[in-house]
Amino acid sequence: MTSIALLCMILLLLTWNLHMVSDLPDERILVVTTINVLADIARQIGGERVYVRSIVTGMENPHTYSLKPSDKLLLKEADIYVEIGKPLEGFRDELLSGIDLSKKHIITCLKLPGIVILPGGNPHIWLDPRNALIIAKAIRDQLIQLDPEHSDYYELRYQEFERRIFNLRRYIGSRAKDIAGKGIILAAPAPEPLAIYMNLTVVDVLIKTPGRQPTPKEVALIEEKIREGKVRALVEVAVLKIPVMRRISEDTGIPTVKFTPLLMPERGICDYFDLLRYDVDVLVDALEYTGRSISQAEDVNQLTMLILLAVSICEALSLLYLGVRLLVRR
Repeated sequence: MTSIALLCMILLLLTWNLHMVSDLPDERILVVTTINVLADIARQIGGERVYVRSIVTGMENPHTYSLKPSDKLLLKEADIYVEIGKPLEGFRDELLSGIDLSKKHIITCLKLPGIVILPGGNPHIWLDPRNALIIAKAIRDQLIQLDPEHSDYYELRYQEFERRIFNLRRYIGSRAKDIAGKGIILAAPAPEPLAIYMNLTVVDVLIKTPGRQPTPKEVALIEEKIREGKVRALVEVAVLKIPVMRRISEDTGIPTVKFTPLLMPERGICDYFDLLRYDVDVLVDALEYTGRSISQAEDVNQLTMLILLAVSICEALSLLYLGVRLLVRR
């Protein structure tokens, strides 16, 4: 793709993004979420009645994300704020500091009744489809409280989400029935809720604490467990770079795959159901594979990175436009 063609594409994205923001009716409810999976669930429940923005858009790591000034501006104007809760969002305290939360509707997913939390408190709870339905219900209830005139609209969309979750659970059950009990080693804890839901055995997690690399001793222990024959696949996490995982795969002959905990539209993972099906297929295909080494997702190439840069520019401009518009409305 030539530079001129790329420039034209960026300009088109900018024009489209600003057009979408400028056409928003004032009565829409502004929902701000910490991660893009929550944003998608909010869109699926709120439909055309909501305007949804996510602070972490997909390629960032929510544990280590650095806040931008526009993030606090966005939260300041939000009607509903949806977060997973500590310890997932490392930026949470900074984001909430100085914000008047008394009039905001706040959903902290880890505190919702009925949420399934694994021993050890793994916060990546949305990767269990039972939890996604509970989150959707909480969003529905808050939308109805803010906009009771359209309660039937939100209820119908929630019922459609519930139907799709039912079908998703059937899909997972059918795909996972022949791999139950098989062992995997995780690069980081993110895939664990889905792996446990699929009845897989998580033999070990290489990096249990965000922001650090494994020690030689930890790597040696992982390789020892692999040689005991308990492990069928190594599972990387797309937003993390842990080169030692590939080396372990090459040394032991165990396949390595990339798991994504967040939506990645540039790879066709555009909503919650795309995400779960993608990750289920990644795990199943790895555990059914008998060869030496595979990878389900290649690193994002240079062109994709340019496209992501263009999208980031669009996001920044639309946030600026939103901020100006909200100030004018006062």
